[in-house]
Amino acid sequence: MTHLRRFREGVGPHAVTVANCLSSCDFSDVVVVRPARGVGARPVWLGGVLTDEAVGHILDWVAEGGPGRAEMPDGLTGHLIDRPADDSAAS
Repeated sequence: MTHLRRFREGVGPHAVTVANCLSSCDFSDVVVVRPARGVGARPVWLGGVLTDEAVGHILDWVAEGGPGRAEMPDGLTGHLIDRPADDSAAS
């Protein structure tokens, strides 16, 4: 199963947006995990999401509440990247 399909099945097709470029091409595949509305947390940018394990960690984190509601799994800390200064895709 593709990672995109896993994300769509895990969080719902309307919660997944695909973009050609997030100005972070050096960190492919990039996933931006946005917090629930009203939580007061910032989106978390993750790069190098190329394994089933990383996708699983993201899906588990989102199921537990995601940014601002649940601690990020240790398995994702190595995937943290900075949001590009010239990007507004995940504002």
